[in-house]
Amino acid sequence: MKKQKYKKVLTLRGIKSVPPKIGDKIIHYEPYFDRESKGKVVEVLSSQFVYETKDGQTRYCLFKEDWNPTD
Repeated sequence: MKKQKYKKVLTLRGIKSVPPKIGDKIIHYEPYFDRESKGKVVEVLSSQFVYETKDGQTRYCLFKEDWNPTD
């Protein structure tokens, strides 16, 4: 699979990556729960996306939250 380049866009909270596509792997930083979750995007909604972790948990992440694409 070809490596995808992510553009940067200016949002109200600063510079952020464009929303991921279905099948992309991401890492989601959740400081309030003291964890970092890695997963694969399974659905993209209007202001958030849904990803599934390796152990089968389904989680949501807002586009404005702290997340990054991974390999």
